[in-house]
Formats: sequence, structure tokens, C-alpha cells
Amino acid sequence: MIEYCENQVSRTILLDIFMTKCRQIECRRTSLLEYFGEHFDSRECHATCDNCKNRDAGGITEKTDVTDDCVAILNMVRKLQEACESITLVQASQLFLGQLSKGKERKKDEMTSLEAFGRGKGRYERSEIERVIYHMILRQYLSEMDKKNAMGFTSTFLTSGSNANNLLRGERVHLICKTRRKTKSFERIDQKRKKQKKIVPEAASPVNIVPLPSDSQPRRIPGHHVEALAQLLKDWRASVCDNFNVMPYHILPTSGIAAIANAVPTTSTELSEIDGVGRIRVKKYGEAIISIVQSYLQKHNLKP
Repeated sequence: MIEYCENQVSRTILLDIFMTKCRQIECRRTSLLEYFGEHFDSRECHATCDNCKNRDAGGITEKTDVTDDCVAILNMVRKLQEACESITLVQASQLFLGQLSKGKERKKDEMTSLEAFGRGKGRYERSEIERVIYHMILRQYLSEMDKKNAMGFTSTFLTSGSNANNLLRGERVHLICKTRRKTKSFERIDQKRKKQKKIVPEAASPVNIVPLPSDSQPRRIPGHHVEALAQLLKDWRASVCDNFNVMPYHILPTSGIAAIANAVPTTSTELSEIDGVGRIRVKKYGEAIISIVQSYLQKHNLKP
């Protein structure tokens, strides 16, 4: 029994981590590769992931407080439960959007009198409100119960969850939601504005500037030492991840490790000036990083 409970807890934690990843609004490829310790420039995505594609299409995503809507959904499920009326996740989302499913049309008056009926109309897409309900299930505000009908088929219905009272007592719920998308009218306005812009004449003799490659960072120590130092820093990062159960990019991104190995900082000031490190990382891990760098330099008699 204890082993079963532990497995359930670990599965819940893993599910929570997965849901957190799904709710991120930055480039999906960047976040996934950072999870595995690799750096990927989001500019190279070219709208091939869902988040970048949505952003390019004019969609806007932001963290939204959906507590009131969650309370309304919970109260709706409870009221139907008290009336011995079963409701599925799909039916709940339809009612919240002001729609009646086939099984509920015969009880139109009862359904339309619910406080939550039509509350999300014009504010949510169906996929979004279903995601809100899934989140409520994850946080145990709602739970799912299987029931067999007279024909022997099993359906899954929503019921009040073990943490429902926490929500009713004021626990806040925030989700990343699509809040606005460009409509055709917006697109027409944008096109009109573009036409009204003045055409800037090209320069008579343009100067071709060849940019330096992104990986051409100034090295203060020989190349093979840079690679060895970077590997030491990666090993240190891996040990920190194991000890504190965090992701590698939370400690230090791979691009930051490469920059440190090239710049070989020996003071906190030098470390804080490196791109990809930042003040908070210096405060948390600066002492350990500088210690690794200094030890390596002393061991190999290097002077940057």
C-alpha cells in the first residue's frame, strides 16, 4: 500500500512537471532542448513549434487568473451532482460555453438556469476551457469517476475533488491562456498601414558587413583547455541537478557554460558580465563556478 502511494505521488509530480512544460509560452524547441542541456536559439525556430507559430499568427498568450471560472465550474458540477445529474468533461465545457449537448437538451431549462451556463462564451475556445478543467482535475478540485450504464458501457463523469474546498476558500488558479488573436479586420488594417508607409530608397553604395559567427568568442586559454573546463562545469551542473532535483538550464544554460569556459572569470564581477549568467546565478552559484575555474587554471599553470 505504501509503495502504491509513493508511486502515485511520483506520477503526480512527473505529471505536474509535464503540465508545467506544456504551459510555457516561450519557444517549445528551446525549452525542450534546454531540458536536455542543449542551447537552441529561438530565432532559428522559424515558427515550427506551436508557440512560435501562434505568436507569428498574431496570437497573444499570457498568464491569466482563472479562479472565478474554476469556482463557477466547480459549483456547476456540485449542483448537478446534488441533483443526481452526471456530467462529463466535454459536457461541462459545452455548458460553460453556452451550448447544450445531445444528452442535456431534454433538460434545457435546468441546464440554462445554471450560473455557469454560457459564462465562457466569447472568452474561451473550447480547447482552452477543456484545458482549464483538466487543470482542475490535476489539482484535485475535480475528480473523475467511471460509471457503467445499463448497456454495460463505461463513461467518465466529473465529481467534486478532494481539494475543492481549498478553491472555495480562495486558493488562486493561474493558467497560460490565449487571450486574443488577430482577426481579418486587424489584418486588413495592418495591410493598409503597410501600404501607407513611405518607401525608403536604397543607399547608393551599400556596405556589406559580414557578421562574425556566433560561436567565435574570444578565448583566453587554448582551445583544448576550453573544452576540458566546459566539461568540468557540465559535470558540476549535473551533480547540482541530481542533488536539488532541478533542470540543467535552471542552474546554467549550455551557452553560459561555453561563455565561462572561454572567458575564464576569476572574480564575481567578471562572471556577472558574461551573457547567460546573470546576477541571480552569480549569487547562487558564483562561488562554486569561480572555484572550479581557479582550480583548473592553477592545476594546468594557466594565466588568462
